[in-house]
Amino acid sequence: MRSQAKQEVSKYKLKIRSIEDQLDYKKEVISPEAGFLVLEIDVERDILEKLEVSYFSKNASWWPSYDFRITKIDQPLEMTYMANVSQQTGEDWKDVSLVVSSANPLQTNRPPEMQVWDLSSFQKAPFDKEKNQTPINGNTINGRVTSAEGGEGMPGVSVLVSGTTIGTSTDINGDYQIEAPDRNVELTYSFIGLKTQNIKVRNRSEINVSLHPNVQKLEEVVVVGYATQSVSADYLKGTANGVEVRKRKEPRYELKTIESHIEVKSKQVDIEFEVKGKHDVYSKPDKKTVDLITYQPEVSYQYVCAPRYDPNVFLFAYLNNWDEMKLLSGQVNIFYEGVYKGKTLIDVTSISDTLKISVGIDQSVKVEYEDLSKQHSKINSSKKKRLVDLTYRIKNNKAEKINILLNDQIPISYMKQLEVEVLDKGSASIEKKTGFVSWNLHLNGREIANKNLSYMIKYPEKIRVEIDCLESNFCKFIAHYSIGYK
Repeated sequence: MRSQAKQEVSKYKLKIRSIEDQLDYKKEVISPEAGFLVLEIDVERDILEKLEVSYFSKNASWWPSYDFRITKIDQPLEMTYMANVSQQTGEDWKDVSLVVSSANPLQTNRPPEMQVWDLSSFQKAPFDKEKNQTPINGNTINGRVTSAEGGEGMPGVSVLVSGTTIGTSTDINGDYQIEAPDRNVELTYSFIGLKTQNIKVRNRSEINVSLHPNVQKLEEVVVVGYATQSVSADYLKGTANGVEVRKRKEPRYELKTIESHIEVKSKQVDIEFEVKGKHDVYSKPDKKTVDLITYQPEVSYQYVCAPRYDPNVFLFAYLNNWDEMKLLSGQVNIFYEGVYKGKTLIDVTSISDTLKISVGIDQSVKVEYEDLSKQHSKINSSKKKRLVDLTYRIKNNKAEKINILLNDQIPISYMKQLEVEVLDKGSASIEKKTGFVSWNLHLNGREIANKNLSYMIKYPEKIRVEIDCLESNFCKFIAHYSIGYK
């Protein structure tokens, strides 16, 4: 009898498991996010026509990214412009035409209104946006997005810099990394069915977020729709804060297009990229990356080094006609001499005609710095004088000719009794207000150059001057000098 009961229990457990498997399958097939679009149409007569509808969905988005490939600094740069498309509308898009646009339907169209600035209220200026925050390290933000219910990492969460086209998505573990243009930005975290969170970066380099379920009812969701005469594509919303397209009358350089997959349409206030061919974009957290166009832009390169702060030599690329390429702010993957160098950022909010891109550290260019001040003990014996004597050795180990900007500084003084006299600067230029010193050098392949900088600090006996330096002959940097009364 007991054995028969056990068999019956096992039989029912198998049925329950089978039903649960069917329910899990239906959950995957029938998306809970799918909704209905209700149209009310007023017509004066009977018609028999195909009706095409275009509507806006907050669950479809895109953000730009770029690949920069630099073979050698004397060869053209190849820049691939890409669109990362993601949609979680509950409906798979199969064999569709894509048009990605810089327009942002969620952006306000109302300009800011000025407010009275009353000093007697002891309040901050109305336009002050936390200007005194300390910058985050390198403007790189890392973090993890988890579920508030289970605590597990969430893949496919959209992470955007609010008001820009800069974005990324979390990986399979819920981790992400994004480059921010400055320290005052706000990050937006969004995922279908979960509450969107907006978090200010401030001075943080790591931000972890937990997303909670969005329990709002369907009738509370706002759907913005608009009609068009004909619809030939699924329009995705961009997230650009605003794009200014400027045209040169006589471009100094003919922009070369290596491969194009788009038709660019410039409008009054935004830009559209019509992607050629048909594409499948499935309703899931994964992004679909589409190549838009590959350029060979006009580019110049310059190395930069400040050896007393960092002995590494950094390479920068300068795009001189970037406004003709319809660029939007976004992350850049850097490939230099066949090696992946990491990520950097394109920020098109600059009004400069030249766009500066950091390529990274190049170990084939070396700069050494030596402090010779201790060798002048006779001069330094005076309590009223302090000599600083510096020498630099720059070596180009590459076969190509390079341009390098060598930076250093001398102290400045706002006290009349404390004087700084430059004794030797060679071909360097010095900014009087900041004390910044720079040499703009051109070195041939395998060439070595030497530069010198010396200055004298003069001060009365009642003032104490300290210059902190390493005990070794090779001094990486001077941290600071302090002035105090005895």
